[in-house]
Amino acid sequence: MSRSLRITPRPFLALGIVLSPVALLGMVGVVRGGFRSDLLLMAISPFGLYAAVMLAICSTRITVIDDGINVSSYFVFARFIPFGAIDHSDVQIVAERDHPALVTIHYRDGKSVRRLSLSLKSYRREDVAWLCALPEMRARTHPGFTKRRWRLH
Repeated sequence: MSRSLRITPRPFLALGIVLSPVALLGMVGVVRGGFRSDLLLMAISPFGLYAAVMLAICSTRITVIDDGINVSSYFVFARFIPFGAIDHSDVQIVAERDHPALVTIHYRDGKSVRRLSLSLKSYRREDVAWLCALPEMRARTHPGFTKRRWRLH
């Protein structure tokens, strides 16, 4: 079993909708004021911000293989968590009950217990549901971003 979580188009659309009026305002300034460097920078900045945020979102890969979870971020850093080392996972639901926002995996690394938090909102709903339903994850569900430890039934 090797399955990678796929990115949904939601963050691309949401950030595009938020930044498009700012980009349009910058372009109107360039058209009215001429090609001055300060106005050109104002027109290009929203596109640079969009590219930087999308690069950060797209650079994180979560892959589930037979014996664990492999998480790579920024195309450089990688972390492997074997299923046998996972103590439990905290799944946090904020707005949509069928699409968790965050999962924190608590795992043993030698004698210490470590945590790895994964933001799940940029991944497809069915992939997130599959990941959280894995019995190896030992998931506990929490409403909202809370520190309390309880189990919803």
